[in-house]
Amino acid sequence: MHNAKFDMTGTENLFDFRFDDDYPFHDTFVLSNLIQNNHPDHKLKNLAWELAGITKDDEKAIKGYANYSLVPEYLMDEYQHQDAVRTMLLFRFFLPRMEKLGLQEIYETELKLERATMNMERHGIMLNIEAALAYIEELKRDAEKVLDDLERYCGRRINPHRDVHVRWLLYEFEKLPVLARTPKTGEPTTKKEFLLELNAKKESPAIIMLLKARSWLKGITTLKKYIELADEYGIIHPEIKTLGAKTGRESCKTPNLQNVAKATTLMNPFPIKARKVFRPRPGHINFHIDYAGIELRLLVHYSGDEAMVAELNKPDGDPHALAAETFYLDTFKKAKGARRKQLRDAAKNANFAIPYGASARQMSKTLGFYGSEAVNAYNRYRNRFPRLASFQRDIMRQVREQGHIKTFFGRILHIAPEKAYVGANYLIQGTAAGVLKRAQVRVEPFLRKETSGEVKPLLPIHDEIIIEYPRRRLKEAREIMKGVKNLMEDFHFKIPMEVEFDVATANWEDKKEFKMES
Repeated sequence: MHNAKFDMTGTENLFDFRFDDDYPFHDTFVLSNLIQNNHPDHKLKNLAWELAGITKDDEKAIKGYANYSLVPEYLMDEYQHQDAVRTMLLFRFFLPRMEKLGLQEIYETELKLERATMNMERHGIMLNIEAALAYIEELKRDAEKVLDDLERYCGRRINPHRDVHVRWLLYEFEKLPVLARTPKTGEPTTKKEFLLELNAKKESPAIIMLLKARSWLKGITTLKKYIELADEYGIIHPEIKTLGAKTGRESCKTPNLQNVAKATTLMNPFPIKARKVFRPRPGHINFHIDYAGIELRLLVHYSGDEAMVAELNKPDGDPHALAAETFYLDTFKKAKGARRKQLRDAAKNANFAIPYGASARQMSKTLGFYGSEAVNAYNRYRNRFPRLASFQRDIMRQVREQGHIKTFFGRILHIAPEKAYVGANYLIQGTAAGVLKRAQVRVEPFLRKETSGEVKPLLPIHDEIIIEYPRRRLKEAREIMKGVKNLMEDFHFKIPMEVEFDVATANWEDKKEFKMES
C-alpha cells in the first residue's frame, strides 16, 4: 500500500470491520519518507512518474462522474490496476534501498505506529459540548465588550481582522512608530509579534484591546470547529499524520489537537482556555505523560558537554540554575524569590538559544545585558560549556560535509548544504520524534496485554502521550503507570530520559500532578 493508514482506515470504515493487530503490510509512502525525507512530494502518482515515467493523467476518465459509485466498472478496474502497478513499482524500488541503508528497525517502528495511531483515531478524544457552547457565549460577550471599549476610545468601530482598520488605529490615530512593513505592499505590518513588540516599546491601550478581541474571536471560531467535528457522542476523531514533518515528527489535523490553546503562553498574552472543553469520558480519567526537558537532554547528549552532562546526572541537578550562575555570577547567587526565578528563566531561554547559534548580541536582550557586559556573559558561557556553545557550528559542518545528519536511532535526515543551519534543529527534533514513536509502539501493546485493552492511548502531543484510564481500576493505576514509565524511559542516552505524570479528572486545562509514590 501507499499511505497504508489511509487505505486501511477507509477499508475498515467502508466494510465495518477491523484488521487484526498483527495483519502484515508494507507502506511505500513510509519507505519514500525514510529514504528521501527532504523530497518535495511523496504522492503515489508523482513518485511513479518520476521513477518510471508512468503517466499521471489516468484519472481524467473518471473525473466527470459525481462519485466513484457511478463510474463504469471497466474504467474503475483500469484506474485501480494502474495504482496497484505504481505501488508495486515503488515497493520493488524502495525496499532494497531501505534495507541497504540499515533502516529496518525504523521502518518496522513506523508500521507499528500506523496501527497504534489508527486505534487512537478510531477511539477519539471527548469534547464537552455543553462547556464549549457556554464558553463560546462567554467569549462573544467579552469580545463585544472590548470592541465597544475600543470604539469609545478611538471614535470608530474597529474590525480587528481588517488590516486597513488596524493600520488607521495604530499608525494614524495612535501615531505609533512603524516597526516593519509587509513585503508585498510596503504597508505597516499588523502581525501579532510586531504589535507585542510595539506595545513593549510604548504601551498602548489600543493594542491591548485589539489583541484581546483578535484572540477571543479566533477562539470562538476554533471552538465552533471542535463542535462541528465531534460525533453524536461528543467524540472527536482527529487525523494524526505519523510522518507530519521532514524530521519525522507527527502532526495532527481536523482538528489540530497538538495545538490546543492553554491558559498561559508566551506568544499570546490573552489566550483562550481551549483545553477546558476537553474532558475524560464518563467513568474515566486521563493521564498526561510528558518527557521532562527532552530538548535540553538531547542537546547535552549530542554535544557531550561535560559540565552539563555532570549536572543533569545529579539527582537534584538544575542546568538552568547552573547557566544563570554562569551569566549573572553573584547576582544570581544572592537573588531570592521572584528575582531568582526571573534570572533563571532568562538563563533558561539562553541555554536553549546559544546551542542553536544565538550570538552575544541576540542574547543581550534576553539576559538584560548590554555592550561589553553582554559579551562577557556570553564568553563565560562559552568557556564553561564549550561543546554546547559550538553545537550549531559543529552540526553545520557535518551537514556541509555529508549532506545529512543521522539521529540516535539511525534515521538519516537529508539537508541541503545551503540550509545547513537547520541541521541542529533536525537532529534534536528527529531524535525526539524517534523517542515518542517508540514510546507509543511499546506502551500500546503493553496496555492491551495488562488491562485487556481497557486502558488506551488517546493522543500524542509533541513530547507527551495522553492515556485514558477507567476509574474502576484506580487501585492498579500506580502499578500500571510504573510499567508505562519504564517503557517510556528505556533509552540509552548519556542523559537518562525522565517522564512526568499529570492527571485530568474533569478537563484537560485543570490537570494536576500525579505522584507515582502514594
